[in-house]
Amino acid sequence: MKSVVHVRPGNGFQPLFQHTVNIDVNGFLQHPLYVYLKKFCPPIHKEFHDRLRYTPMSIFDVHWNFEKFLVGRDGKIVKRYHPFVQPVEIRADIERELTNHVSPIAVG
Repeated sequence: MKSVVHVRPGNGFQPLFQHTVNIDVNGFLQHPLYVYLKKFCPPIHKEFHDRLRYTPMSIFDVHWNFEKFLVGRDGKIVKRYHPFVQPVEIRADIERELTNHVSPIAVG
């Protein structure tokens, strides 16, 4: 893994830990987070692109970078957004979710 050198705080800072890793979002090896996210959202595309190189394929798959999933404070999926939707366009949805009250989970 290459170190991230040109980020804040800068001045030659090199982290001693891994920041991120690549994960599969589709196919046999998809990460459980994306299994969960896609399970509760309708697909945003109606067809596949022929450039995809994984199996199995599903119409519910993430088809392109920058697809967005809005998750509520309760952990439930609220909505899935097309890659062309800009974050500023979903501001009202995010603010609405931030004002939703979630009942505390009873631990017993």
